[in-house]
Amino acid sequence: VSTQSTGGLMVVFEKGTWVWLPDEVSCWCPARVSQSGSSESSVTVQTEDGKQKTVPGSTLSLMHGSSLYIVDDNITLELSEASLLHNCRQRYLKDIVYTWTGSILISINPYKQLPIYGHETMEKYMRTPWQSLPPHVFSTSQKAFSSMKNEFRNQSIVCSGESGAGKTEATKMILLYLTALSGQSKTSEVEKQLLEANPILEAFGNAKTVRNNNSSRFGKFIQVFFDSGGKIQGASIQNYLLEKARVVFQAPEERNYHVFYQLLAGLEPAERNDLFLSSSQDEYFYVNQGRCPKIEGVDDSEDFHHMRKALTVIGIDQAEQNSIMRILASILLLGKLTFKKGVKDSSEIENTDALQKVTFMLKLAPTPFSKALTIRSFASPGGSLYHIPMSISEAKDCRDALAKGLYGRMFDKIVARINRSMDKNSANSKYFIGVLDIFGFESFDVNRFEQLCINYANGKLHQHFNQLVFKIEQDEYKKEAIQFGSITFVDNQECVDLIDKKPLGLLFLLDEECIFPKGSDRSFIDKCHSNNAKSSFYIKPKKDWQSNFVISHYAGKVTYEVTGFLDKNKDTMSSDLLTVLSKSEDPFLRELFPAAPTASVNEGRNSRNRMSMKPKSSSTITVGSQFMGQLQSLMVILQSTSVSYIRCIKPNTKKISDSFDGNFVLTQLRYSGMIEVVKIRQNGYGVRRPFKDFINYYKICCPELAKTTPTPDAILKSLGFGNSQDWQIGKSKVFLRDKLMQKLEEIRSSKLQSFVVKIQMRWKTYIARKEFLAKRVYLLKLQAVFRAFRAKKQFIALQGEKRERERKAREERERKE
Repeated sequence: VSTQSTGGLMVVFEKGTWVWLPDEVSCWCPARVSQSGSSESSVTVQTEDGKQKTVPGSTLSLMHGSSLYIVDDNITLELSEASLLHNCRQRYLKDIVYTWTGSILISINPYKQLPIYGHETMEKYMRTPWQSLPPHVFSTSQKAFSSMKNEFRNQSIVCSGESGAGKTEATKMILLYLTALSGQSKTSEVEKQLLEANPILEAFGNAKTVRNNNSSRFGKFIQVFFDSGGKIQGASIQNYLLEKARVVFQAPEERNYHVFYQLLAGLEPAERNDLFLSSSQDEYFYVNQGRCPKIEGVDDSEDFHHMRKALTVIGIDQAEQNSIMRILASILLLGKLTFKKGVKDSSEIENTDALQKVTFMLKLAPTPFSKALTIRSFASPGGSLYHIPMSISEAKDCRDALAKGLYGRMFDKIVARINRSMDKNSANSKYFIGVLDIFGFESFDVNRFEQLCINYANGKLHQHFNQLVFKIEQDEYKKEAIQFGSITFVDNQECVDLIDKKPLGLLFLLDEECIFPKGSDRSFIDKCHSNNAKSSFYIKPKKDWQSNFVISHYAGKVTYEVTGFLDKNKDTMSSDLLTVLSKSEDPFLRELFPAAPTASVNEGRNSRNRMSMKPKSSSTITVGSQFMGQLQSLMVILQSTSVSYIRCIKPNTKKISDSFDGNFVLTQLRYSGMIEVVKIRQNGYGVRRPFKDFINYYKICCPELAKTTPTPDAILKSLGFGNSQDWQIGKSKVFLRDKLMQKLEEIRSSKLQSFVVKIQMRWKTYIARKEFLAKRVYLLKLQAVFRAFRAKKQFIALQGEKRERERKAREERERKE
């Protein structure tokens, strides 16, 4: 027992009291007081492993008894960072990687295979109410599916977290569960295509980084469309901001996209010869820079064959597959192109053999292609055409831009093909479940344009989370006159506005510089410094301010290096190259680079309930403005759906199993908003229903109220919750705590089950009686026939007896005579 002084300043720690002890590794760990003390003296404690420590009492915090136990939901714990972290740690070390925080699922990457995703586990979550089962990614999937069917509302599941936290795997498990749930009797073609799309997207869109062996280098929002019966009718994928720079450059210990290594490892010798490739990665500059040819536990050859099979399943024919292989090979061969100095400052292609192979793969004329790589053309206002030779560095940049353009447009086309194959029956859909798997927050030693866009997207999603969980929560309480204390939290809107608010947001300033003929990275950063000096989220560094700026994001401060910002935002290829590519003899390549280029090659995305973001002009669209438009469309969809969150957490930075870095995990829990969620969920009402919906949904639980017009409070009182503090009645809605909602669901499920039993009983009685009456008719007929037969038989017997008597009588008369 602990006591507190009258002044409220000193805490006495009695012997046997449980406390939280600060720890360098675990951050906080439970300990028991072995020698009494106070917050103003030293206290001796014993840790869980039996060690005795004497520490200043001021460093200790009292521990609630609930924290001694492992619980499924952090809401049931005391309100502290220490208890939240300790519960997650204890569960993780027991290979329990999922934990609820209210309705939000915390998922900690185990970095090892766990036997918790098999068919039996899925069956259990399909057949049993998810509220009564342990937290799992299948719980969130089942919850979204049930809500879609019961509430007739579209759903979204947002998977967020750092790179390597397990977002991609969570997305795969969600899709696997939804397809299994939809196709319990028989898997349909669209369900097979939805599952087979994943190895394709991973091959072309994922790569090994220092933080993650299978890092998604693009974002995706997958919409799965269902009919009113819960059967999958179609799907659509919206992709965001592919990291095209990775095609031509990889940092140490990183790789290019998986598909290049799969291609080199999986091709048959004859195919490899046809594509002018060898099996050695060291020959190709675009894949050997990271010096990381293999990923432990990954078979690139096997993955290649799986990917090719998946391409067939989604409807990409052999001709187009061959074109894709040729483009991949040509990119690898482009990396072998070298340049030498020509006349004056011009450049020439040094190894013409590599040039011949590239043009053969792309089915291009060698001479125009060679000129487009080394000479830049432009037209004067008067209409005259000028040709300017490129320097060696400019020619290399042109080559790299071509490689990135080829890969980026091919990736978009593959996504479009996937969408087209899964769009056949979506006209019959009623609702959808969207799954968002988007890049996690990034902060490296050097952060560039890609990191700005990625962190902007995370900031916008985090603000949406704040609005959903905190702002809207409190505004709703005020609107409905619910008694509830306010909760303070970090508002991220100003930081988001710093990047995307007109007219001085960073991305708008960047677009402005891209328009000016003399715009440069230096003039861009000068404008950033001058226009954002008063922002509390923007910092002008004292050192290297000519090329760096700092943004204080919700997850921490990030320093950005602006070199290359304008070029990456423009993301343009020379008009000469575009013209040459548009004349290719390969139909697939001509689709990627049509004679009149458009800003997007994505297909099949403009049907009902789908995201669409068409640029106004192919000549003015930039990567930043396109990305802002896509994010805005995404926000509109998320705001129109019921959103579930999965917060993915990395347990350590070393990518190893059974290792829990408390400080690292706590940092992620803090900026993911979990501490505030615990607070508002413990004290607030996580569930709210309009009166009409509540009455229609739960009146089935109160048959005694059938002859009256029930009210929400009458239903709750009838069910025995009249004196409960777990609900309040607002002006138009009923507000419930999560634990009461679970009880109500259990009661309703039980009532429905009893009604089902009664209906089955009545139905069986009806069927049995119907069968009885039919049998009785036949029995009566049978009885009549039998009686007639028996009577006839008796009659015949009597006739025989009579004849026998008459015969005997005659014989007797004849004998007497």
